[in-house]
Order: sequence, then structure tokens, then C-alpha cells
Amino acid sequence: MKEIEQIVTDYLQTEQTDFAIMINGDWGCGKTYYIKKILFDKITSIDSFSKDKEENHIKYEPIYVSLYGIADNQDLLYKVQLELNEWMKSKAWSFLKKSVGKVASAFNVEATDNDEKEILSALSISKNKVLFLDDLERIDNTKISITNVLGQINHFTEQENLKVVIICNKDKTDEVFSEINEKTVRFSCEYNPNLEDLYDSFIENYKGKYNEFLNDQKDIVLNVFKVAKYKNLRTLRFILDVYEKIYNEVKGKDYEVELLVRFFYFIIIYSLEYKTGRSREELKSIENAGPFSKRFSVNFDRLISSAKTEEKKDKEPSYYKIFTDKYQELIENFNYSEEIANYVHNGYLDKAKLSKEIDEIQQEIKANKGTEEENLTNRIRNWRSLKNDELLPTLEEVYTMIDAGKFRLGQFFYVFYEFLQLENYGLESIQVTAEVIERFKRGIDIAKEKQQYFENLSYHLPLWSVRIQASFEERMKEMYEYILEANDYISIKKNGEKPSLLDFIKNDQEDEVLQCISNSELRFTPIFDHLNTQEVFELLINAKKTTVDAFSGGLYDRYPFNEQTTNESFTKDMRFFFDLQELVQKHIDSIETKRISTAPLIDLNKNLKRILQLTVR
Repeated sequence: MKEIEQIVTDYLQTEQTDFAIMINGDWGCGKTYYIKKILFDKITSIDSFSKDKEENHIKYEPIYVSLYGIADNQDLLYKVQLELNEWMKSKAWSFLKKSVGKVASAFNVEATDNDEKEILSALSISKNKVLFLDDLERIDNTKISITNVLGQINHFTEQENLKVVIICNKDKTDEVFSEINEKTVRFSCEYNPNLEDLYDSFIENYKGKYNEFLNDQKDIVLNVFKVAKYKNLRTLRFILDVYEKIYNEVKGKDYEVELLVRFFYFIIIYSLEYKTGRSREELKSIENAGPFSKRFSVNFDRLISSAKTEEKKDKEPSYYKIFTDKYQELIENFNYSEEIANYVHNGYLDKAKLSKEIDEIQQEIKANKGTEEENLTNRIRNWRSLKNDELLPTLEEVYTMIDAGKFRLGQFFYVFYEFLQLENYGLESIQVTAEVIERFKRGIDIAKEKQQYFENLSYHLPLWSVRIQASFEERMKEMYEYILEANDYISIKKNGEKPSLLDFIKNDQEDEVLQCISNSELRFTPIFDHLNTQEVFELLINAKKTTVDAFSGGLYDRYPFNEQTTNESFTKDMRFFFDLQELVQKHIDSIETKRISTAPLIDLNKNLKRILQLTVR
């Protein structure tokens, strides 16, 4: 932007000019903001060639005029005069025009708006004015051609010796840009915004503690925009405006800083993707992209196999893969928030649901704060920051904690993953052998005897989908399943055997039906292959509509993607899906008059057909 300031300064300090200059940039990149907030201040400090009565040079004065909506050159001149004479926008001017109209009518003369424009357009323009004419590409060529407008601009520069700066997106005016360059413009400056230079002035609109927060989080904003290769400042304005309400909801709560930063990362990344035109369905698919997954059951195999399996040449990569590749270095900071996502889309923030989400995160943070095992977990997760002679002693501490079963079940998985990373880097000849895996399992067996059941453990286990190495797959899967089995053991030990899916359907417990099918803890476990298809079918046709809907909804949660899957549980459950679809189809065909109560079965039938179309590698 220093280049633009230098070009404009040289232009203004050249006395005789018969040309304009142009500032070109994409829509929404912040051209107008930069010009009004920064460039105008620069201009008002420069002496013009006009002098006052005491022969002192008068400073230049910028005048901003949008060409959007003009119908003819008279409109353009009128807009210029309105900006030159602010008093013409006042109530006094409106009163004067009405008075003139009354006097004119007394003499049977009609005073028209065109008469007003003609009078005003004839007024001279002082030579210390710098005309900034914006939105050249937005001119309606059904009313006036750009060529006519350029003719008026040429009159400003050649006949009246005025300084004129045209602001536009020349990509939208390709058909006439060569003519602009040849006849009107001497220099065309490319506006490539530097968010770092603009950020401080940009957040001045936000006051108080929120301004302080935005100032503290400047590096986050700059980094995300850099990674996303995104420059549109209108989107930044959207993000900061929207986030202010979230900030006010979080302010003063326990773990305020952690909550604010977590939500801030999410809303920036999510909003950038939303503003690029991604559909709601596409954006829904990235809820599993961060370190904590909400519906881990569906995607685990897809995530860990993506590192070793290239997309088919004849198939476009999924949006999920595009997203995770794009934000590879930020993915550990992306924690999906259903309520904030809805807020970005529809402008309504459900404060009650957000509050519930905040409560859950606070419990998670509280559980992770300050314990010996948590401190050690954090140290091993951040092994890159250790000194060379600190790694082996840290690993000895970790082994001691493992052998004593002191880690929480979820922490075992964190630590195990970092062991795989150390092996991958070949540090200290570390190998995650079968013996090491058994050592972890023995520690888990000790831990499960003295820990409490964690109802949503699978939602909180870490996912680093982009960083996962193909060689990790089987060992990660083995450890993951072992930890979930240990958690399930705790539940059974405390509460006894759980009711089955058949019990839930029979008793019309729709919430339990949905949770049982979509249960992340069972993502690698077939849950239908052992069931009697006829028995399930009979229960469904006699169940309430809401129960059938819950059954179908659970299938959508378990297999939401209409694409290939390697999920072992899917393969084993295929026969159940096939047989159930046949039974449901025959039942629907046998009904002569289909009523509202039949609709859930029809929906279930469509869902089963969709699932059967999935191709197993």
C-alpha cells in the first residue's frame, strides 16, 4: 500500500495533469475502507496548487462519489456537487427546494428535479478537490455507457485540470479496460490488502473490552486468513460483528479465555468457508474435522485411511478432504460448534443451547486442569518443546504413570498417539512394539477398576486426521477399541447389562433408539448382524412414528455419506440392511391406502436403499 500512497502523492504534486489514475482490486477486498480511512488522511496533508487570499497553499480535499446508479453525466455532476456541498443534504435545503417550488407554482411554472441538477452541475469545482470515483464496473449500461462516463472524467482531467482517482474491479470491466487505459488513465495501482497493516484501524469500531480482546487475538485472525488465502475484509467485518454477541455470552464465565479462543477459531474458519459459497450440507460434514469429533463413528476409517489412499482420478475429492488439507496446520484448533454454526447461517443465537455447550466445555477444561497426569500428558503432547536431555526422563515418568494406571482412559489415547509420533520421527530409537501396546493395555485394565464411566468418551478422544500416518492405523484402532471396551466395562460394572436396541424399539424409547444406533462407541462393532431381521421388522411396523423416525435417523448418523466406506461394521451389517429393506418394501406395497402413519416407513425404506448403494472397498 506504500506504493499506492507514493503514486497518489506524486500525482497530486504534479501541477499539470490531463489524466486520471486508477486503484484496482477485487470486490470486498477493502479498497474503499483503505481509501477512506488511510489514504484520505495522507491526502489532506498535501499542499495543492490552489492558494487562499493570503497566498498560502490550500491542502487537498478528497471527495468520494459512487458511480453506482447514475443514469447520465448530469447525475454524476449532481452527485459530485452533493458531496462538495454537504448542506444540500440538510433539512434546510429540502425546505428551500419546497419554497422554490411554491414560488414557481404561483407563476404557473413547474420546478423539476432536472432543473435542480442542471443548476448544480454548472457550479465550478475547486482545484484542490480530489475526486475519487468508485464502482465504475457497477454502472448500469442500459442507462449510460462507461464510454460516456469516461468522457466526463476526461473533461474533469483535461479541461478543468482536476485530480481524479478511479476505483474499480477491472476484472469486471475487461471489455472497456483497454479504452480506459488508452484515453483516461495514466497509472493503474493494484490494491493488494495487507490485513496486518489494516487490522488495528479496522477494529477501532469495536469498543471497550471487546476491542481489547480483538487486539489480543490479532495473530489468530492474521494466521487463519493467511492459511485460507482469504482477503475479503467484508467477511472479517461479518465475523467480528457476529462474534461480539458470543463474546458477551462468554464474558465473565469460568475459563473465559479458553472458551473465547476456542469459539473464535471456529467462527473465523467456519465463516470463511461459508462465505466462499459452501453449502450447509458440505459445512455439516466438517464437524468431524477437528481434534474432537461429535459423530466419530461414521468417519474414523475414512479419516485414517485418507493418508494412505489417494482419491480416485475420476472422482473429485470430497469437501471434507479439501477442508482438512487447506487448514492442515490449524486443524487442532477447530472445534465444531453446532449453535455457532447455526448462528452464522441464520443470524439467530440460541443462548440456552450455547450455554449448555459452554457448560460441557467447562467441565472438560476443569477435568483437564492441574492434575499430575494432565501436566504429564501436556508435556508429552508438546515433546517438541522439550530439550534433548528431557525426552527420555519424561518417557520414564509416562511409563510409571501407565504402569500405575493413573491416566484417565482418554489420556491413554493421547499419550499412545504421541508415542506413535515419536516412532514416526525416529527419535531415541522409540518403537511402539507389541510389548509397548500390552503395557498400555495393562495400565488401562488397572485404570478401569478405579475410574468412573465417561458417558461421551468417544466424543472427546482426539482426532488428528491430517497428521495421522498410514502405518498408525491398525495400532490406533486397536488402542481406541480397547479404551472404549474398558469404558463400557465400567458402565456394566456399575449399572448391570444395558437394555438392547430391541427393548428400546419395543418400548418406544425413541431417544434411546437414536443414541444406540448412532453410538460412537460402537463405530467398529456391527450392531445389526446378530439381530433377527423379521423380529426387528415386526417391532418397527408396530412402533410409534417417532420411534421409526429415530431408527432411520440413527442410520443417517451412522452412515451419513453417500460415498465409499471401509467401515467393517458396515460390511457385516449389509445382510441385515438388505433383508430389512425387502421386508419394508413388501409391507409398503401391500398397503392399498397409504396414510400419514406410513410416511416414516417410506422414509426408512429410502434410507435403506441409500445405504445399500454404498460401495465397500
